[in-house]
Amino acid sequence: MKHVFGIASHLTFHMANRIIQTDKIPLEDCYFLMLRNYTIPDEYRGKYTHQLSTPYNIDVNHGRVFNKWSICQTNRNIRAFDALIDEFTNNDEYIWYTSVCDNDICSLMVTRKQCGGYYVMEDGLVSYEPYNRSPFSGWKKLIYYFLLKPLFPRIFALKANFVTTNHPKFKGCLASSKLCFPLHQQYLRVVGPIFEPQEYSIRPDAIISIDQLYFRGVSDEQVEQVYRTAAEYMKGKNYRCIAYKLHPQFNAASNVEKKELCLKMLANVFPDSHELPADVVLEKILLWSKADFYSCDSSVVLYVHESGVKCYSMMSLLEGTPAYFNNAIMRQISQSIKC
Repeated sequence: MKHVFGIASHLTFHMANRIIQTDKIPLEDCYFLMLRNYTIPDEYRGKYTHQLSTPYNIDVNHGRVFNKWSICQTNRNIRAFDALIDEFTNNDEYIWYTSVCDNDICSLMVTRKQCGGYYVMEDGLVSYEPYNRSPFSGWKKLIYYFLLKPLFPRIFALKANFVTTNHPKFKGCLASSKLCFPLHQQYLRVVGPIFEPQEYSIRPDAIISIDQLYFRGVSDEQVEQVYRTAAEYMKGKNYRCIAYKLHPQFNAASNVEKKELCLKMLANVFPDSHELPADVVLEKILLWSKADFYSCDSSVVLYVHESGVKCYSMMSLLEGTPAYFNNAIMRQISQSIKC
């Protein structure tokens, strides 16, 4: 039996790595289907040799095989995808591990006759939310149930929810913490922490995650004020070495100007700080350095707070906090900055 993991981020990769270690899955039976152009860290490439990058347009939210303009093209896409997976797995039976159910790829993988079942893996903060999101509502839900699902049963088999538990092939949810999947606790199995400490060339005593404020409707002026106020707060801590890391979204080609603006702001607000490169895994550095961690409720908090890392939320510094950032879990495990 092969084990095929849908990998779209460093979080899902390390989650898969923990599952493989915990369940003692033979490495020769582990297959990684790479989504969103993700590539695994160099140190693991020799360990996991079965990797396939899907040629389809896998964007941030939805893997698309369905072609809304052509039934014939959709069916050709399905056949092409099946042929791709047949070659990848040698047409053997497999267990599918996914971080999300509401996309085309997941439904196609589950509905193949070779699939012996599927697990839903933890995928960061969204897996801790007390709701089960759906891509369909209102009139779109009617189209889904009465047209799309009957017409393309393989593509739309699991797409009604972020986590689909009512399919006969569902086997359970896998996570690093008992707080994960609050709506699906009866299916939850905790496989243990997914990140291990890793040394770095410098040892900061404070690390700032430069999160998605720039991309979530917060003005440049508000963003700068948040970090200036945080900087004043941090002066009282007498940190010797402050480091920061930009959210991966800053590295998109379309966000070059935003990145330049942000770097200029950081140089002014934190003049002696160090930028951590994009390939650094914050969770690993924090577990090693035990640095204080400042963020706008980054999901990194979920994986370091239990190890004794002090986590500070800067969201209290943002007036009129967008609904996107209001997260109950983060309120419980982060200390809000009071200025």
